[in-house]
Amino acid sequence: MANLDIIIGPMFAGKSCELIRRIRLLKVLKKDYIVIKPKIDNRYENLYDSTMIVSHNFDKEHCCVLEKLEHIFNNNLDNIDTIFIDEGQFFNDLVNSVKKLVEHHKINVVITGLDGDSNRNKFGHILDLIPFCNTCTKINAACIMCLDGTPAPFSFRKINNNTDNQILIGAGDSYMSLCRKHYLESTDDS
Repeated sequence: MANLDIIIGPMFAGKSCELIRRIRLLKVLKKDYIVIKPKIDNRYENLYDSTMIVSHNFDKEHCCVLEKLEHIFNNNLDNIDTIFIDEGQFFNDLVNSVKKLVEHHKINVVITGLDGDSNRNKFGHILDLIPFCNTCTKINAACIMCLDGTPAPFSFRKINNNTDNQILIGAGDSYMSLCRKHYLESTDDS
């Protein structure tokens, strides 16, 4: 039987670092795998090839870039042990494609992604997979305002924060991770 593992959290929590760690473990074990990121994730294309997943500390691994996750089924998946999906919240077809990979093709899937947007609303369909997963791990960043290691479960958009547009691709230039106290102080939610 295959497993579905989900790693969620805010920006800068280390989700992609954990994904890269797991990829490297499979390399050592000489298992076949595929790494996928959504085409919309172009944060580091000016520094690296677009076929790389890149963590915020610039650790990187090669990947397939897909507009739709269902395009993975155009590949021969016969000997694949695991499929790694970075930034899963950006795939609109995430739920059906992942269920098909795990339950029909018997391929392990590890997904990382944001659980919420900068307004603390559900982001994409990654949370819809929780009832189907073997493990779901929420990791936090450290609050950039406290600077003492206080857990930061929320992503705060520093620019254009008053817009209803849920997607603004960016990194430290656009976002910061905050604890509840500083998030509420920085928004109208307090």
